[in-house]
Amino acid sequence: MYEDQVRYELFKVTKSENKNYVVYELVMKKDEPEKMETVHAFWIRAAEDGAKRDLKWIEKQMRYGVRIDEVHDDNIKFHVVAISRINLTAIKKDDKYLCKCLINGVDAIIETIYIDVVTSMFVPHVNSITISGKALDDGREVSEVITKA
Repeated sequence: MYEDQVRYELFKVTKSENKNYVVYELVMKKDEPEKMETVHAFWIRAAEDGAKRDLKWIEKQMRYGVRIDEVHDDNIKFHVVAISRINLTAIKKDDKYLCKCLINGVDAIIETIYIDVVTSMFVPHVNSITISGKALDDGREVSEVITKA
């Protein structure tokens, strides 16, 4: 199924509830190694058996799904459904594929996104989202905490 594709991990989303996490990866065709194609998200069930699992339809629509805004040969602009106000861009830098966004007003490479969530009566409530990374210009660590205001 994926024989004609190459995939590169961009970042992970972890959450306070358990050790499961969502991986976001850049997908490219093997025969067009300089052309970015799309971004794909899937679960790693680390709290269970460590297996990879595709997102369920509701997870794609309401939480962890990817919405592609623009596709260019050398970058893809996209956002994660649950944090749509954060504009993400997959890029190639120093022979690595990374994801950048503004973190506290600084152009930065994302390292982690952490969601502090509490589930009550089967309904998740997000307390905060923390985005951490390194500034593109000088590599200093930057982070931003997003809360509902």
